[in-house]
Amino acid sequence: MRRLTVVFLLGICVAGFSAVDSAVAEQTAAAQAATPATVTNGLIAYEGPKRDGDRVLSNHIWVMNPDGSAKRMISPPTIEGAAVSPGLPKWSADGTRIAFFGQLYPVGGGIVFAARLFVINPDGSGLRSIATVRHDAGDCCFFKPSWSPDGAEIAFVERTNLFGGKAVTVARTDGSGTRTLVHEPSRSGIGGGAAWSPDGRSVAYLRGTDSENLWLVAADGTNARQVLSLPLGSGGVSWYISGWSSAGQLVLSRGHGGQMELFLVGADGSGLREIPNLTLINGYSPSLSPDGKLVAFSNSALDVNVIAVDPRARSADHPNGREIANDGHWPDWQHCRRPGGCLTPTAANRRPTLTVSRLWVQRAADGQRKVHVKFVACDQVGDVLFLFVIARKVIGGRVRGDAVGAKVYLDTGQFRPRTRRCQAYRAALRMSQPLPFFGRGPYQFRLQLTDTGNPNGVPDRPQLRSRTVVR
Repeated sequence: MRRLTVVFLLGICVAGFSAVDSAVAEQTAAAQAATPATVTNGLIAYEGPKRDGDRVLSNHIWVMNPDGSAKRMISPPTIEGAAVSPGLPKWSADGTRIAFFGQLYPVGGGIVFAARLFVINPDGSGLRSIATVRHDAGDCCFFKPSWSPDGAEIAFVERTNLFGGKAVTVARTDGSGTRTLVHEPSRSGIGGGAAWSPDGRSVAYLRGTDSENLWLVAADGTNARQVLSLPLGSGGVSWYISGWSSAGQLVLSRGHGGQMELFLVGADGSGLREIPNLTLINGYSPSLSPDGKLVAFSNSALDVNVIAVDPRARSADHPNGREIANDGHWPDWQHCRRPGGCLTPTAANRRPTLTVSRLWVQRAADGQRKVHVKFVACDQVGDVLFLFVIARKVIGGRVRGDAVGAKVYLDTGQFRPRTRRCQAYRAALRMSQPLPFFGRGPYQFRLQLTDTGNPNGVPDRPQLRSRTVVR
């Protein structure tokens, strides 16, 4: 995550399966051979909060590199005039779009009044609502959606009644309508998610009290049939669909007793086998990387972790996976098909700039003061940016502390520069606290431009001009 600070005086504050099981090792090799050379491990999408210190302001969809660098928030805090709580992101098969669910509620809080299925581009552009999702008293969505291989439709599981009934529904990505593939009115019916087959001919889903029965249904809703009964073992077991591997095998996860294992099975229900030596402690929502060597998953602390499938590739310091995102869950791995790769340059390699042309203070009608600032922001990536201002008094040529004994932040202004372009802005920012010593200057204004306000980000060091503003 990056942070860029400008001071008025504007200054700069500155990997394969274990050989123990040869059958699974062969599966990894087959996955790599079956994956075109242009398909690589891309970005990871996940759900996470935007914070102001310890306070969560809102939840959003984010993307990041597999090592946790270059985190970018891509979903907006409001949609159609309502606050939105998004989640369960899923990349399209070609890696160019992300689908996610969003629950809408009144700005400022209240009861969820609608749930939608959305599609968005990885840079935050092109947001569209494509379907309304049935929900029950604010309880909407449980499993990630699944894209058809051609990107024309998305399958998802939705609740249909107060008794836990669910359906596998298909929505067209152009927003032209939905259709029901299968429907089970009882709680012991559909569960565990749904996944479109790589050839586009069928959709896999789970049924049963513990989602222990694997079913397939044709893409037109016909020929629904059970193809496998999954082992339950000792009590408290639940099965989930985690998607498809690059080799065309269905990835299943089994949760029980605070841990989760991953299994691979053929598209016809044959050849079920566990990935050996891989147990996710307190883990859920696993996503297998396109090369089959890594698994991204969430844990009970609501962090995103990555673990190597091969135990020999795991760090002794992080045997259960390495944290790459604090406060995040529901990760999903992009299958990158871009010739130059899909990863985002890390903060140390970016050179965003902020040039301020004018800054002045004006009293608003309610007596509070606003800081007005005109500036140009240039961003090489297109992150979501936020502007903060801190005002301090200059006495005898020296800065004399922050206002009211602490930093005085102004309400956040949100800006979205386009990728590799510069854009001019004019912002009027209301101070969140009064400045009792405001009178004759001079005053020092520090402007801080950041993508999310993460205080632990790596600072950028662009060349910015300095200026003293005297009021």
